[in-house]
Amino acid sequence: MKKILFVLSIMLIIMLSGCATKYVCDDGSTVTDPTECKAEAEEEEEDDKQEVVMMDEEEEEEKEEEVKPVLKNIDPNVQALFDKVKAKNNFQYLYKAPKGEFSKKVYVRGKFIKEEYLGDQYVDGGKLSDNRYDTIFFDTDRKTAYRMCLDKELCENTTLAKKLSYNEYYMGTMIGLIDSISVGKDTDRTEMVGGRKTIVIDYKLEDNQEGRMWIDQWYGTPMKLEYLGSDGKKTSEEFSEYEPDSVTEGMVKMPAVAVVTE
Repeated sequence: MKKILFVLSIMLIIMLSGCATKYVCDDGSTVTDPTECKAEAEEEEEDDKQEVVMMDEEEEEEKEEEVKPVLKNIDPNVQALFDKVKAKNNFQYLYKAPKGEFSKKVYVRGKFIKEEYLGDQYVDGGKLSDNRYDTIFFDTDRKTAYRMCLDKELCENTTLAKKLSYNEYYMGTMIGLIDSISVGKDTDRTEMVGGRKTIVIDYKLEDNQEGRMWIDQWYGTPMKLEYLGSDGKKTSEEFSEYEPDSVTEGMVKMPAVAVVTE
């Protein structure tokens, strides 16, 4: 009888130990000691912190890879002149390329630009050739460019509009030139250029080209640039005949009779 009672006592102890109090942690796990939940929570919190730190480090690396804006170093009086012309989106002017390579009349009205080449520098082939042209029409929003020959003395076909590579042919305007200036220092000199009074500055572009620029003292437009060319020799570009608010829609859009080809 004593042996039976002893066996029953052992079984009762085992059953009671198996029914010991269980605690449910916030993550759904069960433990016999509630302090174990706290330890697990602290481990998870530490893991979360490490994950946040890693994410922050990745974000910092992405920021470092972003292109930083070019810092401008332009004298206030020079910037004030530039601001005059930068506010314009309707104007025309004459541009002369270095070494007299070509001249063109540029007409700007918002997103539409027409370049009218003077002389025969950009005219190809005989009168019957479809390669001859004297005018290019640009749409800076759509990034399109079309060339035409509108002079009947140069071309027999004055309605053909051939599509060009926008990136290859669009050279920008004088506004783009001003926007690309990163350094502009007044030399405290004034000179007459093309009958206009100008101030003379030393400039540097974002592409590191540097030289001297003559700026119209009234309009704020560039009149002349001087810099060293790729051959190491001094070269120049000229801007003249600036007329603000003088371009109509008909002056910059392709003629309605234009026949577009790729």
